[in-house]
Amino acid sequence: MENVRAIEASLYCDFGFKVQGTNSSFKQVTDVIRFPVAPMAANCSWEFKLASFPNAPYSVAGSVVKFDWHVEIKVDLPRRVDKHISIPLIANPSEATLAVPSQTFS
Repeated sequence: MENVRAIEASLYCDFGFKVQGTNSSFKQVTDVIRFPVAPMAANCSWEFKLASFPNAPYSVAGSVVKFDWHVEIKVDLPRRVDKHISIPLIANPSEATLAVPSQTFS
C-alpha cells in the first residue's frame, strides 16, 4: 500500500445553466471532512456525515438549468499527485435523501 497522509471527503453541487446559447457552471462545496491516516495503516474505516447547506436544491437534469450533486474522495499522497474520484448522487425530493450509485475506488 502506498504511503497515505489523509483521506478527504467533500460534498458539492455543480450548478449549471444555459443563457442565450452560453453554458455556465460553478461548483459549490458544502462540507469537507479530513481523516488523517496512521503511517503504514493497512485498513481504515470511518463513519461520517456530510452536511448540505439549508434549503439546498434537489438534483435537476434540465436542458436550461442543472444541479448535480457529488461526493468527492481524495487520497492525500506525499510528494505525488493526489488520487481522487467523484461519485454522483441524486438528491430526491420525494424521500429527502441522497441516493448513492454503487461505485468502487482504486
